[in-house]
Amino acid sequence: MSTHTTHTEVNETYFCTITCYKWLPLFEEANAYQSVYNWFDHLKKDGCKILAYVIMPNHLHCLLFPANKKKLLNKLLGEGKTFMAYNIARNLYKQSKYGLLKELTNGVQENEKKIGKKHQVFRLSFDARICFDEKMIEQRLDYIHYNPISGKWNLADNFVEYYHSSAAFYEDGTENEYVTHYKDVYVVGTASESLAGDSEGGNEVRKKKQKQIVEFDGLLASEFLAGDSEGGEETERGGEYIGLIGLPCPPDQNHTKWTLIIVYSKKKIIILLMSKFGYKLEPKNNPKLNATI
Repeated sequence: MSTHTTHTEVNETYFCTITCYKWLPLFEEANAYQSVYNWFDHLKKDGCKILAYVIMPNHLHCLLFPANKKKLLNKLLGEGKTFMAYNIARNLYKQSKYGLLKELTNGVQENEKKIGKKHQVFRLSFDARICFDEKMIEQRLDYIHYNPISGKWNLADNFVEYYHSSAAFYEDGTENEYVTHYKDVYVVGTASESLAGDSEGGNEVRKKKQKQIVEFDGLLASEFLAGDSEGGEETERGGEYIGLIGLPCPPDQNHTKWTLIIVYSKKKIIILLMSKFGYKLEPKNNPKLNATI
């Protein structure tokens, strides 16, 4: 979907791509990778979480989770392109790369020249697609993180070693100030929407979204609740719908960020803690958690 499509949904995960004009390696030529990280800082201030990213020499991919209705995805990406384009052009001037600047100037459309645009740094459109479930998110994660060693690219010996990527955060647990683990927002965000329902579709939308969040690391929450295969199958078919509530908790003594998940049906309630490392049952011995409850 191009920039001409207005994306109005919040609390959804978007796979976004921004591409340099004519696929020119402008991030590399202008040494402008830092401009992307500066944009990430603005995204965080605007309530948009970065779930994953890779900055390639001529394009970038990212998974974004906008949560602020006053700053929708189109505006976030539009501001980002403007901000990064300015930095790229400025750096090219500083490096006296006038041939590249002339090419970018020639790429500006006549109607945009009239309003003062000087350089066409990015393609006019960006691509943004909603990830509808966890499987799709994980597919996009793999696509993003393997990009530096895929096809013609050979930017690292191992995809985890590529510096301008969130791969090490997911694979090795390396700290990354820009990234929020997708499980920290996916379960909470989707659960809250499921419980709230939808203005268009009501219970059917709620039931559909509930089905999207019943799986934790390959274990069906429906079977987890029911305790046997018969009950699990009945729940999975929709005979007994599941609700989930997600609440962020203070970090524990190891600085691990957990989310309190309350999974419930008509018969049972299960409480568990989830982090990027997995989940654990019945967190009874966490004083901070007890204080939160």
